[in-house]
Amino acid sequence: MLLSDSRKEQGKSNKRNKKNSDTRRLSASGIGLIVFGLIFLYFIITIAGGFLRNRVETYEVMEGSLTDNLTFTGCAVREEICVTANHPDSFLLVRENEKIARGDLLFADSGALSEAGPASSDSENEIRKAADAFLFSFSGQNFSTVYSFKRELLHIGAAVFKSADPDILKHSDTVTVSPCDGIVSTAVDGYEGTTIDDVTSPGFSWSVKKAEENTGSVKVVSSEEWSLVIPVTDKQVISLSNITRAKVTFLSDGETEQASVKWLRTEDGSSFLSLQFSSGLIRYLKDRFISVRIEAPIETGLKVPASAVLKETFYKIPERCLYLSGESSGVHFMRFKKNEDGTFVTDAKGDAVSEMVSPTVYCRQKEDEQYYYYVSMSVFSEGDELQVATEPDEPFETYTVGETEELTGVYQVNNGYALFRRVEIMDRNDIWCLVKKGTGYGIIQHDFIVYDSSKAKDSMIVTR
Repeated sequence: MLLSDSRKEQGKSNKRNKKNSDTRRLSASGIGLIVFGLIFLYFIITIAGGFLRNRVETYEVMEGSLTDNLTFTGCAVREEICVTANHPDSFLLVRENEKIARGDLLFADSGALSEAGPASSDSENEIRKAADAFLFSFSGQNFSTVYSFKRELLHIGAAVFKSADPDILKHSDTVTVSPCDGIVSTAVDGYEGTTIDDVTSPGFSWSVKKAEENTGSVKVVSSEEWSLVIPVTDKQVISLSNITRAKVTFLSDGETEQASVKWLRTEDGSSFLSLQFSSGLIRYLKDRFISVRIEAPIETGLKVPASAVLKETFYKIPERCLYLSGESSGVHFMRFKKNEDGTFVTDAKGDAVSEMVSPTVYCRQKEDEQYYYYVSMSVFSEGDELQVATEPDEPFETYTVGETEELTGVYQVNNGYALFRRVEIMDRNDIWCLVKKGTGYGIIQHDFIVYDSSKAKDSMIVTR
């Protein structure tokens, strides 16, 4: 009997232990499911948040410059005279770029040359040397040496003619002489005699003409001083207005020359830049329209896309309204609470009740001998009354919020949301803006900004 009761008690105990064990297993399993569910919910919220957040294209601010406005094409203006041979069958008796004096031979016809008589032994030696040099250098692929040889023979012939007949004026109908001292060039383009006034006139043709060698006409350049007249925009005038001398690089060969700078303004409002040179004449004597780059000091700053720049309107609050709180840093103002009818809310003593407002400051700027803070229009409303800081013996004074002004800026997104930052534009083109470095409440190098400001607004959460 006792054995039977003992077995019954043992069975009940086993059932209780099994039940407790099942309960513990269910409890541990439930906790695991809850933890897994919370982790799964976290991932769902994170993924959904990523899709719901605004994705915008951003740009990393870098230091740079805008130099695309320093390359120009101008018209060369020289003191030059076009001289045409008196006789159609005349020969040019001088070399290209040769310096001659007034009255020296330029052209003579074959009849005048034949009257010079036989050549001297020195002239014959010069002819032999010229012929030997020609035979040595001649190539069927470079036929221009024939014309060079011809000009050399004519030059020798001119020397023979002048030495044989000093009284050159008796042949005035068959020879042509230089009207002035100068440098001779056969590159005649029809612009000979053009002045700076001609270039700056409204009807001047800027079509590029290539000068062609013309053995029937030459130009004689009487001065080694020459100018390059360049049409410029008002923007280029501003960026280069402080330059009086400039280093100029000629794009055709990379050579540089120093030039004096003179600004010209016409009656119709057009602007021109005149680069005045005292050297380099012969090197570009065959060119009329010349492309150059002005090596002016390059202005550097922070380079941002033009599409990133926008304007926003802010309230202007004078600094005398600033409330100095000993408990917290930052910019604070004391705003008086108002009833619906516009009257001040007062306490039991009848004093106006105020509250401290700590807006985001977008700019601090001095105007009319006092500083102003530019704050968001979402924090204040037009007509809000702010307490003005006064001395104890001065009367109570308030400032009414209402004056506004636009600021130019960009949206900075370093912290995951768009924040307006002020910029000062130094220069710009259609694609880029160059903004000043070190602007208060502005941007710095390596900041991230919204590439297209129309795709964002202030305080908007963004994903880069």
